[in-house]
Amino acid sequence: MSLYILIPAVILIGLGLLLFRPISVGNLLSRPNPAGDYAEAERRISAIRDREGVRIIPEARLEFMTHGERTDQAIVFVHGYTNCPRQYVKLGEMFHQRGYNVLIANLPRHGLTDRMNDVQSGLTAEELAAYADEMADIARGIGRRVTFAGISCGGVVSAWAWATRADVSAAVLMAPAFGFRMIPWRLTLPMVNLFGLLPNIYIWWDPIKKNRGVPGHTYPRYSLRALRQILRLAYAVRSRVKKEPPAGKELIVVTNPSDWAVSNVMIGRVLREWRQLGIPVTHRQFEASWKLDHDFIEPSQPNQQNARTYPLLLEWIIGKNQQLEKTAAKK
Repeated sequence: MSLYILIPAVILIGLGLLLFRPISVGNLLSRPNPAGDYAEAERRISAIRDREGVRIIPEARLEFMTHGERTDQAIVFVHGYTNCPRQYVKLGEMFHQRGYNVLIANLPRHGLTDRMNDVQSGLTAEELAAYADEMADIARGIGRRVTFAGISCGGVVSAWAWATRADVSAAVLMAPAFGFRMIPWRLTLPMVNLFGLLPNIYIWWDPIKKNRGVPGHTYPRYSLRALRQILRLAYAVRSRVKKEPPAGKELIVVTNPSDWAVSNVMIGRVLREWRQLGIPVTHRQFEASWKLDHDFIEPSQPNQQNARTYPLLLEWIIGKNQQLEKTAAKK
């Protein structure tokens, strides 16, 4: 065989092996340290507020909607990548009115006053996992039963909490980013590896309007390296669940048929994968005819339809928690 053929062939084989190698997730561990009571949870919340500092915009500061004591139900809302806690304030208030203590905290490297920052490209799956632990730890002090609910990246963080924390009563994964629509599902693994080899690239959410194309409390562009880390955490969740049953209890997955960002094909594959393992998953889906945006939570997004989505989310989440309460009461 000619060297002109052999060398390119070896390079292609080596590149293929490099891109299809398993993703490294060995550093992703859960380290529970739950608050012992409501007062301890409040102290931890105060500590987060203290460290937020002046670099965080007001909309990104931690939101704690409390009844002044530990309640039967607490819910942790996890916002999406490039957004901030403001995304969930209106929905959080609806849960608070129904007796929940509500916690909405800023994801790592989010909510900075410099919306064009380069800090977000340093986001890691380890930071997201640590965030899930910190929120679960606090939530144990503010509610007897804890629900995690997150959209997109927040859905993956919520899945990690469900997979690793026995003190998470329920998790609600809304359009979870197990894959992205721009990447065919079969190429998700090699693309994750490729993103780690390439220089960081920023992409505008709206390439025409650029920094005027998204709400003012969000970042107008996203980092491919950050997407890689979100997919790393998603891969870690799937790998863990294959090896051992999830530590958490109930799971609800909410999908949007018209989602343009995350891969519904990949979400479907994950659901089948988990059901084949005997894991009960409740799947809820919005009407395709509504043509919802990917971010069906954020009130200030164009084409927002909160009057349709919020009541259903209340029904699905509160209904599931009421079932859990009845089951616990019978035991």
